Amino acid sequence: MTIMRHFLRWAAVFAVLTAVFWAFAPSEAGAVDSQTVLTVLTEEGPVSMTMAEYLPHAVAGEMPASFGTEALKAQAVAARTYALACAHHQEADVCTDSGCCLAYLDEQALRDTWGDDYDTCWQAVAEAVAATDGEYLTYEGQAIQAAFHASSAGSTESSEAVWAALPYLVSVASPESSADVPGLVTTAAFPPRSWRRPWAWKTSGMTLPNG
Repeated sequence: MTIMRHFLRWAAVFAVLTAVFWAFAPSEAGAVDSQTVLTVLTEEGPVSMTMAEYLPHAVAGEMPASFGTEALKAQAVAARTYALACAHHQEADVCTDSGCCLAYLDEQALRDTWGDDYDTCWQAVAEAVAATDGEYLTYEGQAIQAAFHASSAGSTESSEAVWAALPYLVSVASPESSADVPGLVTTAAFPPRSWRRPWAWKTSGMTLPNG
């Protein structure tokens, strides 16, 4: 799980293809999430909170608030699904360790991150969560393992190559470019002389002399 989570960071593209359904109960805004109670394992121990209380902090931890509205809504659905299906802990439904479950930023962390833009950013995330209230992805009536990622280098990975075979997590083409994924491509320039260091590189009996 840790290996996959380190590779699949941020965003709202998930490899959910075959026979996966969007499940939700029509209701007044926030009615489903506010009635869904989770036990969240924090650094201080298990804490009981509703999905409505938990989810904005998870979405904000997983995706920049500056991303588009639809991206934030997709992330909210993915994170809600993940939390409902998570089964990593006996004493909790989900934890706040991004290397295990989902990222989670509390109010102080968000204020530190967003600074003067806190109110605007929080509103964007909260509205995305409210707009998708109660919505999650299912396969054969059960919440799926909603893996998601920011970049897949052109194709998604089959769950069989990482965890176990799941019929809805299969490898598919995922075309992308540096314009689609922030930080996908990094360019650095080095002057020729920077390579001429006093290295002694030996392999197969050959020595690369100093510059």
